Amino acid sequence: MTIRIAIECRALVGPRAGIGRYLYRLLEEFANRQDDVVFYLYAPGSIMIPKTCIDNPRFIVRVVNFRATLLWLHTIVPIWLKQDKIDIFFGPNYASPFIKLYNYRSVITIHDAVYARYPKTMLLKTRLHNRFLVPLYSRHADLLLTDSYFSARELREVLNVPPTKLKIVHLAGNNNADTQKKSLNSTAVLTTSKQTRITGSYILTVGTVEPRKNIESIVAAYAMLPPTVRHKYSIVIVGRTLWGDLDPQQWFEKYEITGHAFHFNDVDDAELQCLFSQASLFVFASLYEGFGLPVVEAMSCGVPVICSYTSSLAEAAGGAALLCDPKSTKDLSQKIDLVLKDDNLKDTLVKLGTSRAKDLSWARTAEETLTYILSNEK
Repeated sequence: MTIRIAIECRALVGPRAGIGRYLYRLLEEFANRQDDVVFYLYAPGSIMIPKTCIDNPRFIVRVVNFRATLLWLHTIVPIWLKQDKIDIFFGPNYASPFIKLYNYRSVITIHDAVYARYPKTMLLKTRLHNRFLVPLYSRHADLLLTDSYFSARELREVLNVPPTKLKIVHLAGNNNADTQKKSLNSTAVLTTSKQTRITGSYILTVGTVEPRKNIESIVAAYAMLPPTVRHKYSIVIVGRTLWGDLDPQQWFEKYEITGHAFHFNDVDDAELQCLFSQASLFVFASLYEGFGLPVVEAMSCGVPVICSYTSSLAEAAGGAALLCDPKSTKDLSQKIDLVLKDDNLKDTLVKLGTSRAKDLSWARTAEETLTYILSNEK
């Protein structure tokens, strides 16, 4: 018997951030399965999907250009669901349609409780949406998924979700990193080098430029490093500037490191792979995360990692990263200096990180996710 699953794909419209990368990886793995599931991909604009999904009869794309994405979700999607006779709706981005024209199963992923814990780090409209609507989405859905035990505890407290309604599925890194690293062609490396103008070794951080990601603290910590270290290592920030009037170039000028600092808004997957694989150190000092995908992505590329001890990040790192206080630039700077100067520590972090990344696979993430989606639990 064929099962029809509709997947809401707002996160795949435009450049992919964390949720977009999460969904993209799930679709890759879903396409590798041999079963009687047909996936309907619903989007309010053009989307980039994995090659394995293109021309695959098990994947049907429904697209309409609709700027007001929430209005699209609550008006157009219910009509599509009925027309396509969908059995299960999967919302990987916190939400599901309020209007239900017939009975189907609804499963959504709520990645974190930022809106309740760090509301001032969010764009006002996003904060208001999450504060008032996420509790309604959670009650409306038959089952909730989240990315970590930490987030599950947060959501149970904030949303008063019964434990039986909330399931935990850890995310993963890049399980093909070793193969891709060996096969990276000179064009991709050259393109990345040209676009970022990076020369020599560098410290990398990846994440959208917004208050919660705490990227200015990394820049400040870098500026505190001894001149000899800054001369040897540049700092590279990869991530779109979203809101809050945050400008990495202004930070570079403020801390007088312009000649050794680079920011790139968007890179494609091949370029990001290059940047991860060639980094000397990855630093992630976010104040709050539901999982911390870039941490595991860096580990999968064989890069030593420093990350915050806060929220879910210690859980994601699994004992394979050097933990720091994200609110202390001194602590962060000292630990960056320590890793860069201590080859034994660096090698240990690489070994532990590689092992940790192998424990977390997208195949397992997708398998667990789909098992929960298809289950009859309420």
